[in-house]
Amino acid sequence: IVAELSAAPWPVGRAAELDDHPSMIWLNAQPADVVIVELPITGDVSSAVTQEIEGRRLLLSAMHLRRRVNGGISPYIPATYGDRVEVVNGLGVNPQALAYLRDWDVDYVLFEPTDQLRYAERMRSPAQVESDLDALDGLERVETFDDAIVYRVRR
Repeated sequence: IVAELSAAPWPVGRAAELDDHPSMIWLNAQPADVVIVELPITGDVSSAVTQEIEGRRLLLSAMHLRRRVNGGISPYIPATYGDRVEVVNGLGVNPQALAYLRDWDVDYVLFEPTDQLRYAERMRSPAQVESDLDALDGLERVETFDDAIVYRVRR
């Protein structure tokens, strides 16, 4: 009955594998108490793109078991979440973004350029975000992988 009542077509894709995400392997080797945020991040939690990206990230988080700020898939999302994550997505151009990361005790920012491209119509280009993050006093690039660029948040 569920299949008959569900909207089709259903998106089908290959499940995320840890080997395809070397940044997650690196993250798994970090101390267990680190906190991360993955960019891009958006308060538009109902979009299909966000659900797909956050679903993959959630699956991968079960492999590295580090705390994440991202939470686009949850039965409860506080009203302030959407506003704050839109500010954080402006990291590098919005000075309040770094303050939020510090308030949330974020240790690392993982910027995922391929995911950024998925929001090309409404977000900065991956090259622009990378340039903005590299120039931001308060972040330090620590690793570059095929799937993500890792920045440490300076306290």
